[in-house]
Parts: sequence; structure tokens; C-alpha cells
Amino acid sequence: VINSYEAASSKLPPAAMKKMLDTARAELGDTFLFVADVKIPGMTLYFNHFRDNRKVPAAAEKAFLDTLQSYLDVADGLYLGFNGKQPTDGGEYGSKYDVEYGKYIRDVILKLYARPQNKGKVLGVVVQLGYVNHFTGMINSQEYGSETFRNNFEVALSLNPDYIITFEWN
Repeated sequence: VINSYEAASSKLPPAAMKKMLDTARAELGDTFLFVADVKIPGMTLYFNHFRDNRKVPAAAEKAFLDTLQSYLDVADGLYLGFNGKQPTDGGEYGSKYDVEYGKYIRDVILKLYARPQNKGKVLGVVVQLGYVNHFTGMINSQEYGSETFRNNFEVALSLNPDYIITFEWN
């Protein structure tokens, strides 16, 4: 299994990815699975719609699903996360994992994977412990003991993914 990193934010759109994969499979045979990392479109959906409005307009959800489907059409599966970050009320550095957004994304992904053309596609999920690094210049998710991890993991398990990656840079 080749798990890409940030495929949806790279300069490799699905058409170019298909060409690359076709070339690799012509040379190597059908000996690998390629899973596209599509965390960024979910983060964009969150920050543009869900975080402040607590809902996503139907057109934005359709565009999100279309983007994910375009990657599923050329890759063997998707790798994603639930990156909703709510600002905290207490003024502390960091943000809090948005449980409701995790559940929203879960439901959208279940709809996507229920489509007949996606039967047998791989689903990988990232579970974050939290990420605190003031050098990044952005507000990151606090750990809050193990709350961030537990909430992420609960949503991830409810998807029944093929694999889960837990990672932490700190």
C-alpha cells in the first residue's frame, strides 16, 4: 500500500495522478494499492462552512463529494482525517477537536463509500493525538489529556476503515 501525503493539495490533480499510476502499473504490474490523502478538502469545507455556521450548504457538500470521487476514480482508495478545530473560549493556545464535524464528515464519507462504483475501495483514516507547535504560525489542536485522541478514534472506528494511522510530530 502506497499512502500518499497531501495528494489533494499537491500539484497532482486526479488526471495527472491517473497518468502516473497507469505508467507505474504498466512497468510494475498491478502489484500495489495507491491511496490518495484527501485531508485538505475536508479542512477547507470546515473552515469555509461548518465552523461558523454549524452546517454545510448542499452545493458545497456536493462539490466536496465530487472532489473526493475524482480521486477515488483513479486511486485505490482514500486516506482522510477529521480536521475540524474549534477555537477555545478560555483564551488558551490551541484549538479543540470539533466532535460534531467529525460526525458530519463520517456520514458524508459513508455516503461516498456506499456508491456502487466505490465498492472495494480502500479507506484509511488518520487519528491525531493533538498537535501543539507554536512555530507553525497556526493554531493547532490541543491534546486535552487524551480527549482529542479519543474523539478522533471514536469517529474513525465508526467508519470501519481498512487501516488507521496515528501519528504525532511532537
